[in-house]
Amino acid sequence: MPDGARLPPWARLLFWLFKGEPRYPHIVGDMSEEFGQRLADDGPEPARRWLRRETRRVVFLASIWLGSLWMERSNRRRASLTAAG
Repeated sequence: MPDGARLPPWARLLFWLFKGEPRYPHIVGDMSEEFGQRLADDGPEPARRWLRRETRRVVFLASIWLGSLWMERSNRRRASLTAAG
């Protein structure tokens, strides 16, 4: 993290839920970098507000994306079981 900004524990915990996804390192790295830049430019409170807002957005979108992947896999499995049986 270039500016020495470490994401707060609550943000790291929420992102950790998606650790198995291929884009996880990029998302956490981008969020950490942007958070550090906002800390330097805007100060702690605006940076924390931005982080809360963006974390909610990222977690929400990731949940939708993972849910659609799960449904797709489930439908494929169901179709293969139906065809086999």
